[in-house]
Amino acid sequence: MDRNNIILTIFEYWRSKLKGRRLPSRSDIVPGELRELLPFLFIAKVNTITPAGREINLRLVGTHIERALGFDLTGFPVGGVARHWQDFTVGRDFFDAANQRSAIIATHELRGTITPEKFLPQQTGAAFLRYHRVVLPLSCDGFRVDRLLGALVAEVRENVWAMWQAPFAFEVKAKKLLTSPFTWSANAKSIALPARRVLV
Repeated sequence: MDRNNIILTIFEYWRSKLKGRRLPSRSDIVPGELRELLPFLFIAKVNTITPAGREINLRLVGTHIERALGFDLTGFPVGGVARHWQDFTVGRDFFDAANQRSAIIATHELRGTITPEKFLPQQTGAAFLRYHRVVLPLSCDGFRVDRLLGALVAEVRENVWAMWQAPFAFEVKAKKLLTSPFTWSANAKSIALPARRVLV
């Protein structure tokens, strides 16, 4: 299955659960209906607003995501408690989806140092990761976002383990924010990504 199909399938599944302008709830998402996509999926909990802003924690992270990033993010806060700039930027789509009740489709790239003298022991080349992600809001009352459903599909990854040991650069290569009525099919060609095989 190519990355276009994974991202589009989870988006259309989520969209099929909409109730007019009301968002689907976590109970509307049936894992058995998404069996082939489970390795690519994540679910995050949106906590109540604190003085520092919303807190979002990853509650479920698929095995493809774990392999792509090099560690299991289950239980981790999105953006980190201190809202470190890089961490917050990487997780910004989660906060935008929760605050704006929006669906977000994006492509991100993370790059480690390209200077061999700064490589870690056993590092054979620069650390690099490109992935495609969709973040979708869920709500128990149809309006206030309390969960996020999404998928992450890695396209290229090299020496990712070294990425988290040193500073890295983050870049948004493409981003689409969709609000109600969440129509993507009408303009899918304008934001679709070239079909390529998924790294697993």
